[in-house]
Amino acid sequence: PLEAGPFPNTSPLPNPWAQTAATGLNLGQMMQNPMVQQLSQQMLSNPSMMSNMMSMVGGQSGASPFAQFPAAPAPTPTAPIQSYTSELQELQAMGFTDEGANQAALEATQGNVFLALERLLGERL
Repeated sequence: PLEAGPFPNTSPLPNPWAQTAATGLNLGQMMQNPMVQQLSQQMLSNPSMMSNMMSMVGGQSGASPFAQFPAAPAPTPTAPIQSYTSELQELQAMGFTDEGANQAALEATQGNVFLALERLLGERL
């Protein structure tokens, strides 16, 4: 980490996005940019370029610019089954013989035998 010197920064650099964030996009200033002017002229003189640009920003019939990409497959909602073999053996050695309840208690406590014991004992009361 950087340490602050004995003198505070009394003249910070201006935020280049402050005006845009406060007032929104200034289209007039943007159109004064020579590169934007050149791109505008190219789009006006080339219908296919204009069509491509409009489709990229969703201008054609409200289509999403991401519609050309295939949808990602939905994740499978299967949780991995954790096997707590040694922990189950410990619980059985202590007299807890209901393997289903033992497994559920271990899964709920991420394999912590002591917390699983508390959970099992709480169910028996």
